[in-house]
Amino acid sequence: MKVGIIGGGQLARMMIQASSRLPLDTVILDPKKNSPAGLIGESIIAELNDPKALEELSNSCDIITYELEHLDLEILSSVLDPKKVFPNLKILKIAQDRLLEKKYINDLDIDTANFRPISSIEDIENIQFDSDCFLKLRKSGFDGRGQLKVNDQKSLITGFQKFECLPAILEQCIEFDFECSIIVGRNKSDEYFFYPMTENLHHNGILIHTKLLNNPALQKQAEDIARKIMGSSNYIGVMGIEFFNVSGNLIVNEIAPRVHNSGHWTIDGANCSQFELHLRCITNLEIPHEIQIQDVQMFNILGSMPNLASLSTETNIFIHDYKKSPRENRKIGHINGVSLNNAQIQAIKQLLLL
Repeated sequence: MKVGIIGGGQLARMMIQASSRLPLDTVILDPKKNSPAGLIGESIIAELNDPKALEELSNSCDIITYELEHLDLEILSSVLDPKKVFPNLKILKIAQDRLLEKKYINDLDIDTANFRPISSIEDIENIQFDSDCFLKLRKSGFDGRGQLKVNDQKSLITGFQKFECLPAILEQCIEFDFECSIIVGRNKSDEYFFYPMTENLHHNGILIHTKLLNNPALQKQAEDIARKIMGSSNYIGVMGIEFFNVSGNLIVNEIAPRVHNSGHWTIDGANCSQFELHLRCITNLEIPHEIQIQDVQMFNILGSMPNLASLSTETNIFIHDYKKSPRENRKIGHINGVSLNNAQIQAIKQLLLL
């Protein structure tokens, strides 16, 4: 069986690495010859929304998946056989648009932050502020991009104009105890697998540190929410769901219809990674009913790769290099540490300037 992956970034790279444990072949579609995934796997070199390239990918593969949301749905729908695409294009459409996403989640009686759509300057005129808010583009925002903090009409108008008056939402800031997430897999037989939740630390909207969260009450809440979202959309594959924890109540921040950065710890902290689980779910290979989880933490490497020679001899520390060129705030790798002691944690933070 052959799986086609739209996109050739680090998520596709780690899917290819996971596929080596399975009876699967892979091919990616990406415009760059030296993409992180293209460096280790078969590639079709073309733009992600090129109809001919997508047709070639579809014709050569049994299953199609994707590693990013920002794709042209109209082209995908016209070229690809929907029976081959997982997760399905319905959930991709929802996840591409913050307004559709929040409405969908609210319609399932799941809480999100309060929000309202902003489509024009006229929509701003009667807004009264009683707390700080985030102005977020409905589409194309990620890792802190496409969002601004605002606290009055003037800053909202300025922000909206900075976004070239593109469709946006105004979202109320939430005072939360901490941010957290869950990684969940669902297969074609309606079987679910839930990893333990993680507590996540962000800086400027970018994830920098993830550690396991041992909280049975929050875990149950997250699993119930995931079942609602994934079951109602007939979701097949791995999904990441981000939450705000507010006094023991989970508020959904956003969903990711793919493998997720906060699940990278599973590569070295579980005997089945989220990448392997995703491939198992979409190809209907058996999913494990019992996963061995270790005490693990994940640290993102941002911007440029530091000298990590001092960590390379540590048998419980695993360095993952995505082979990407340096750029400010770019995710270019991550470190997983299993059963770290305090000295090791401090050494990693110091090297990564965290």
